[in-house]
Amino acid sequence: ILIQSDLEFEDTQREMQSVEMDPLHQFAVTTDSLGRICLLDIASQTVIHIWKGYRNAQVAFVTITSLIKLIFYA
Repeated sequence: ILIQSDLEFEDTQREMQSVEMDPLHQFAVTTDSLGRICLLDIASQTVIHIWKGYRNAQVAFVTITSLIKLIFYA
């Protein structure tokens, strides 16, 4: 899935390490080199939540009995 955006986020110290999308392609979650996990709304191109202090985290969206859950392991 290609996500097009006209928005830029300039932060020379931050390097994205991973990006995962939910099964319905409504949300994305990213991990970065500063130990942050960001939950993004794809349609509005906004950050919904940022969790700090999760260095080397692994993230995934998991479907459990028709509910989509975000899980992360750090």
